[in-house]
Amino acid sequence: MRSTKSLLCALILLPLMPALGVAAEKADLKAAKKNYDNLCAVCHGTTGKGAGPAAAALNATKPRDLTDCKMMVADSD
Repeated sequence: MRSTKSLLCALILLPLMPALGVAAEKADLKAAKKNYDNLCAVCHGTTGKGAGPAAAALNATKPRDLTDCKMMVADSD
């Protein structure tokens, strides 16, 4: 179950990866924000802390805090 959710998150985040590079253009960052707002913020919240409006409805696994550097550095790109 957890690997399925991890795979789903990876599939959602993959299109955002080019926009996170150092040489990203403004248009790419705007597109990335739009994607995040449309696909991720509902669970992770607008600040990425895992407190989006749909997070309360998730029983087993709560959304990760994407601002937790110790947790995020452990994940590979």
